[in-house]
Amino acid sequence: MKAFFLHQRAVLYCMGVLIVAGVVAMLTVRPAQPAFWIGLVVLGFGILASIASIVFARKNSRRTFDDRATLSDEQICGYFADSGLPQPLVIELWREVANALRLPAGKLRPTDRFGRELGGYWITSDELDALGQIAAARARRQGTALDLAQIETLGEYVRRVAAIR
Repeated sequence: MKAFFLHQRAVLYCMGVLIVAGVVAMLTVRPAQPAFWIGLVVLGFGILASIASIVFARKNSRRTFDDRATLSDEQICGYFADSGLPQPLVIELWREVANALRLPAGKLRPTDRFGRELGGYWITSDELDALGQIAAARARRQGTALDLAQIETLGEYVRRVAAIR
């Protein structure tokens, strides 16, 4: 996991250096409409950095989840046995997260952190945004609020969202 973030950081630094070099080159060459060309360089390398972020995140996700054993529904519910939550609700919420994040449900663990193991990209994660909308809609239907910023792990998500029923 640490190597993944080192790779991301290296790509980020390289993109920054390339942007600065591109801007300096544009100022040195002095083309017609330099603002346009500088903007194009910055935009181009920004797009490349975003693509690199997504590629690294997906590779890391595959590496993280491919090595794990697949859990059964009973094993998943075992993590929440002490909470008194109904097993069907636990499985429903667990699969809701897996479906939103496009990950295999049996490969997830309650200690998986949002923004790290689950949907961790540099800029944004459409999957995490979708999951946030699903959770917010659940809370609205129950007439309550849910502070998603306080939820760090999958286990916390299941416990807190289950509590709003």
